[in-house]
Order: sequence, then C-alpha cells, then structure tokens
Amino acid sequence: MCASHILELAQGIDHRAVVPNEAAKSIGNEITFAKDYSDKVQLGQVLLKLAEKVGRRLRKNNLTGSTISLKLKYSNFSQITRSITVSTPTDIDSEIFKYSKELLDSEALKMPVRLIGVTVSNFKNTDKAMEQLALFSQEPLLEEGKEKSIRLHKVLDTIKDKHGEAIIGRGQLAVGNFFKKNSSK
Repeated sequence: MCASHILELAQGIDHRAVVPNEAAKSIGNEITFAKDYSDKVQLGQVLLKLAEKVGRRLRKNNLTGSTISLKLKYSNFSQITRSITVSTPTDIDSEIFKYSKELLDSEALKMPVRLIGVTVSNFKNTDKAMEQLALFSQEPLLEEGKEKSIRLHKVLDTIKDKHGEAIIGRGQLAVGNFFKKNSSK
C-alpha cells in the first residue's frame, strides 16, 4: 500500500467495490451499563439475557458456532476478551450462557464493569439439506435432552416472532432487569 492510497482512505476515498452481503463471521450482543457493576451474580443475569439474544439470532440464520467469547470493558475503559472453543457447535442459549459464565467466573474483576458482551463465531451452517450425517458414530447424533432443548428454543422463537420479544422470558431475569434501565447494542 502506497502513501497516496493511505491518504485517500483517510479522506474517505476508496475505489474498491462494496460487498454488501458478505457472510457474518460472528454474532454477538453487548450492553453498556448506565452505572458500572462488579457483582458477578448481576453480571451473570446480564450474560443470560445476552446469550438468549445471541442464540436466537444464530437459530434465525441457521448457524451454530464453536467459539464463544466474553468481552468486558472496565470503568477505566480497558478491555479484555476471553474465548473458549467447544467440540460441538451450538445455538442453544443455555450452552452459550454456560460457557460465557465460565469465562466470567474465571476472571478476577480488577474494577467495576462498564460493558459486557457475548459473541459466537467459528460457524457451521445448520441447514438440514446440507448437513453431513455420521456414518460410524460412537455417540447418538442428538441425545434426548439436547433434542428437547432444540425443540423448546424453536417454540420460544416462534412465540417471540409472533408476539414480540417481551412476551415470554426466563423468570430469573425478571428480578434486577438491567435491560430496561440501560442501553443495548
């Protein structure tokens, strides 16, 4: 890249073609709090709601992901990101929450948290027409509990599509709801 090209880019001049429908590389959600929080129980409640939003968006796009990331921005605006890659890609809210909560619990909070976010990446398309079945599997493809969880999430997504996001939710999120008091990304 030459200096004149960099100068043009700095001035907002770019002759490259715009690619508007490029596939997403990650799906995430984050929230910036009106006041900073340092209580991991409260932060865990927020993570649960964020995991639900991310899971819903994954299912809507027929995607599952293997890498779950936690983003924390502290009150001094320093930021950390922690990730875990799991062996089985997921779009299940409770699994996204479980792994992101493990990442939060392993973190010694240096100071109060201003922003928290969850992202899933390393996608696998879940389009059943394209899915490769295992020929010699040591484990059942879907254990009964996971199959029920998948069906439950599909029903919840259908209800929310028809009646709106606020129509149904987890009881444990009804207490200390940060989402009415804070802005969300």
